[in-house]
Amino acid sequence: MAQVKRSSGDVAKYAIFTIIWAIVALAAFAALPWVVNNGNTSDQVTGGQIALSVFSSDFKVLNAQHSLPSATYAVIFLVPLMGLIILVLGIMARIRVPSPRANGFQIFLGAVGILSTLFWFVPNVLINKGDQNKFIQAAIIVAIAGLITRLRKPIMNFFSNNPTIASVLTVGLLYLTFWLGNQATLFSIVLTQAGLWLTLTAFGLTMYGGYRLGRTSRKARKA
Repeated sequence: MAQVKRSSGDVAKYAIFTIIWAIVALAAFAALPWVVNNGNTSDQVTGGQIALSVFSSDFKVLNAQHSLPSATYAVIFLVPLMGLIILVLGIMARIRVPSPRANGFQIFLGAVGILSTLFWFVPNVLINKGDQNKFIQAAIIVAIAGLITRLRKPIMNFFSNNPTIASVLTVGLLYLTFWLGNQATLFSIVLTQAGLWLTLTAFGLTMYGGYRLGRTSRKARKA
C-alpha cells in the first residue's frame, strides 16, 4: 500500500491559499451586495438573499433582466456549493498531498463557480445601462491618465514651444478628468456590486490554487 504523504512546504502553502479564497467566495456570496434593487443603491441584495428568494419563489427582490425561465435562477445555488466543495478540497490538500484528479476537479469547480456568478454578473453589471455609462467614463479617465503619463516629455516640449495652446489643452483635460471622476469611478461601480466582483475574483484564485497545487504536489510525490 502506497504511503500517504502529508502536505508541507509549497503544497501546504497553496492548500491554505485555496482554503482562504474559498472562504472569501462564500463570505462575498453571503454578506456582500450582488444586486442593486430597482437602481436604489441603498437597497442592495446579497447573494444569500437572492438564494433565499429563489428558494421561496419570491422574485420581487430581484432586478435581473434575464429573459430566461425562473427555474434557471437555481444556478445561484451552485455558487455556495462550489465554494463549499473547494473549501473541503483545500482542507484535504492541507492534510495530505492531493492527487492530480483532485487538483483538476478543483479547477473545474472554480470554473463552474465563475460561470454561475456570471449568470448574475452579466445582466446586473455588463449589460446594465447605468453601469455601462459609468464604465465608459471610468475608462476615459484611465485612458487620459495613461496618455498624459506616456506623453509627459512631448507635452513638456510642446508646452515650452506653444505655452498658450498647451496650457489651454492641459487645463481642459484636467477639468474633463475631474468632471468624469465626479460622475463615476471604478471604485464606486465595484463597491455597488462588491459581492459579485469579489466572488468572481475568489473563484478565479481558487482555480489558480488548483493549478499551483497540481505543480507542487507533483514535485512532492517525486521527492
